[in-house]
Amino acid sequence: MSDVAAIDEAATLYYSLVDRAWRLGSLRYKLDRTQRQLYDWILTGEGKRKRFVIEAARRLGKSYLLLVFAIETALRHRNVRVNYAAPTVKAAREIAIPLIRQIVADAPEDMRPEWRESTGHLECRNESFVAVFGADDEAQADRGRGTAAFANVVDEGGFSPVL
Repeated sequence: MSDVAAIDEAATLYYSLVDRAWRLGSLRYKLDRTQRQLYDWILTGEGKRKRFVIEAARRLGKSYLLLVFAIETALRHRNVRVNYAAPTVKAAREIAIPLIRQIVADAPEDMRPEWRESTGHLECRNESFVAVFGADDEAQADRGRGTAAFANVVDEGGFSPVL
């Protein structure tokens, strides 16, 4: 087999695995080693509880990790709401939304969640959604209210004036 044929075969396998991961709602492959350790802690063992706090260094990719977790949760469960609160509306727009676009970029077309600016929701094909909002004040934080949330993710909670 030539090098080009081997590379083509590897690429085909990679895209097949990415497609399968999205269909299973398993996005762990998007995380680096440190993020995977935190992810595993959240989902198993010590982290498997209703509330947890991640205290880690800057630039670790915590926002990315939390958004992967939120999107994955929405993909795995039909017709659920997952709340993602950023400390401010500006942080939601400048940090969370670009990360969401990065995360969903390799999703198969028929599985790709769609961002709805009008609602601030990332809508999945299974009728679940991730509600993204800032918690600048109580009025903004109230966007997390409404139908019962299946999961709530608060990013940089220490910088939110209402928490």
